Parts: sequence; C-alpha cells; structure tokens
Amino acid sequence: MNQLSMFGENIALLIGILTCLGFAGIIGLVLYTSLRAAHTARRSSKSLAAYDKSRRDARGRLLPPLGAGICEQCGDTRKPVHFLLDGSRLCRQCLDARPGKS
Repeated sequence: MNQLSMFGENIALLIGILTCLGFAGIIGLVLYTSLRAAHTARRSSKSLAAYDKSRRDARGRLLPPLGAGICEQCGDTRKPVHFLLDGSRLCRQCLDARPGKS
C-alpha cells in the first residue's frame, strides 16, 4: 500500500471515530438533561407537598393566614399567629386546642 491510500484510510477512520464521539456526546447531553429535569421535578413535588402539609391542620383543613402579633389566648409573641376570620389572633397550639373551629 502506498502512503496516499493509507492516508485516505486513516482520514476515513478518524472521521468515523469523531462521528461516533459526537453522537455519544449528544446522547450523554440528552441523558444528563433528562436526569436533571426528573430530579428537579421530584424535588419540586416534595417541596410543594411539604409546603401544603405545613398549611393544613391535623384534620386536613387549611389554616388561616399567618402574621406577626400576639396570641389572644396565651399572650405569646415569639411565634407567628394565625389571623382568623372573626378577627381573633391565635398561635398554632391555641388554634389546635380550640374545639371544633380553625
């Protein structure tokens, strides 16, 4: 074989190798992106579930909005209080102890 035909074969082999590496890189990029998207979706759903759980009481009902203030039953100012529709403000413990209402 002369040098010109060996050069042509080497170029063809190099082009084939680079093409395979390009396809492998594209497949790797697609796989990486899809795994990150799945992980982000799972983390987002867990975060949303934790937020929803923090906004509900033991019976599954939505809690009133939170804000800074003083609990009208125990006088506690260290915790955020719930602002009820009737205008009263109660901390979480007093709200949970309140019979029948939330």
